[in-house]
Amino acid sequence: MTFTETFDSAGWDRPRVSRAALRFLGAGALSASLAEAGRGGGSSTATGSAGS
Repeated sequence: MTFTETFDSAGWDRPRVSRAALRFLGAGALSASLAEAGRGGGSSTATGSAGS
């Protein structure tokens, strides 16, 4: 899915255009990704508790 948004302001010379694309995973790929996340397979290095 792709879409375009146009933003305009009185202080700009011309409108600004933002283009974006969304990709959706199929059921199998989504399931595998969520399973991997649940196993702690990410690369997060945060440890400890807030305020430490």
